Amino acid sequence: MDRLLIGTDGALQEMDQSTGQFRTIHFYKEISEGTKHHIRFINEDNEKNLLIGTSNSGLWTYNQSDQQWKNLRSNDSEYSLAEDSLLSFVQDRSKVMWFGTTSDGISLLYPEYKVFDWITSRPGDTDSIGGNIYHIIEDHQGVLWMSIKGSGLSCYHPKTGHVSHFSSDNASFTKLKQSITFHLFEDHLHNIWIGTWGNGLFCYQRESGDLIHYAHDSKNPHSISSNVIYDFYLDHTHTLWI
Repeated sequence: MDRLLIGTDGALQEMDQSTGQFRTIHFYKEISEGTKHHIRFINEDNEKNLLIGTSNSGLWTYNQSDQQWKNLRSNDSEYSLAEDSLLSFVQDRSKVMWFGTTSDGISLLYPEYKVFDWITSRPGDTDSIGGNIYHIIEDHQGVLWMSIKGSGLSCYHPKTGHVSHFSSDNASFTKLKQSITFHLFEDHLHNIWIGTWGNGLFCYQRESGDLIHYAHDSKNPHSISSNVIYDFYLDHTHTLWI
């Protein structure tokens, strides 16, 4: 039976789907039941290893074959995580793992070397990335798109190492920079959709370079119903569900 795992702001839990009951998963047996792990994402890598990102205890990995947990933390080594507070994750087509942090940009894990590299904020360097990395996706061209607190939307080109920061005097771009973003998505036309907390929905249109803003309007019954966007999904008919 497939496992249903739930990350809470205190523990990783598993639901028994036959009984509806939950149990707390302890990463190490010696860790007491009172230890809290603030779970920020649950995912699998290409090898089907379980990845648990937290905001207080770094990255936890679970090897399905030997059933062992490992904890990867920030330390004095330049090859460790940049920090222990993680927000987001994606594994790209070359199997490199990208971890968005709370304040130290991106930590990249190269599975073949088992070491981390960092892309962090450097004063005066436009190809650096810093701040809260809320969400990361890889598009159809292998470009990494990121939603960053205070910067709005940025993208990283792995082949060149160049970072594009999208900003202008346009009101929509300004509002996006001020937003907390919950979700990113590339649609079938390769436009990038951004869901926010409190500022509605945005769509970055690749061909024109325009940023379209969809916001709730109490006087318009055909506007989006709320400006808090938790998630969205594009179905097989290309209908966007929000």
